[in-house]
Amino acid sequence: MLLPSDGDDAILAASSGRGHRCIGASALLAFSDQLNAHGAWIDIVETFEVAEGWEIPRIDLSIYGDHGSYDLPAADRKALAARRLSEMMATVAKEVSALGFDVWLDRDD
Repeated sequence: MLLPSDGDDAILAASSGRGHRCIGASALLAFSDQLNAHGAWIDIVETFEVAEGWEIPRIDLSIYGDHGSYDLPAADRKALAARRLSEMMATVAKEVSALGFDVWLDRDD
């Protein structure tokens, strides 16, 4: 079970309905590393483009839904989530726009 340390609001937010916001791809990858160190991983990502003070949803760069995997063992869910995040990040790397990400986690059973 994921037990965040004192003051780890980002992990608490990502495990709740609020989600955790990462601004920029490097922040998203750093948060992914933080989650992995706690036995969790990024499961859902809502991506948005930041342009002239607006947040424009980028559904094409988002990861939604249970992917049909929530009945699978945690190791299988983690592998699927890692693959989807890697694919998304490969596309994000080609973007020139400033991006932000609202993320939610999954964790070991």
